[in-house]
Amino acid sequence: MVGHPLGCCLVSDRTQALVVAVLTTLLAVTGVAGSSALSGPVLWEFSETHGVHLEDAVIVPAWLICLLCCWSQWRRGDRRDR
Repeated sequence: MVGHPLGCCLVSDRTQALVVAVLTTLLAVTGVAGSSALSGPVLWEFSETHGVHLEDAVIVPAWLICLLCCWSQWRRGDRRDR
């Protein structure tokens, strides 16, 4: 593809978006489901052993921002295919 730094397109925009979305989702699930002393205080308690920690309140918005970027990348790939 013209203008690509390597002179060709190694992986399509849509493939990149899909890979990043899957990896980001896996990392977000690991971060939210994980339990550590670094998770911070409980902001919202569901039960004695489950709740929303301060770390979760950072991970979820960051994950949503990443998915919005992936959606933008996916749409950009659609415009290039035309």
